Amino acid sequence: MNQTRRKSLQKLLDQLQPLEPVIEEMRYDIEALKDEEQEYLDAMPDGISESARGEAANAAIEALEEAMELLQQVQSDVVEATGKVEEAMA
Repeated sequence: MNQTRRKSLQKLLDQLQPLEPVIEEMRYDIEALKDEEQEYLDAMPDGISESARGEAANAAIEALEEAMELLQQVQSDVVEATGKVEEAMA
């Protein structure tokens, strides 16, 4: 690989590497919000937890869990892409 392409790959690598900790922080923040919503739901009396408010809280919890799973996949993909760029530079 020539120097020009290697520099271009390094630039890409420099952009990729900071993404993983940002994604990790986002997952942590979403998890904290999900936990708060779960605590809110758990504190509801039975009658309210089975009402529209309870259903909305459940839906929010499920959506946040899905968001966390998707971000986990994105994080894994970023790590894999970083590895592949590093491999190409070797």
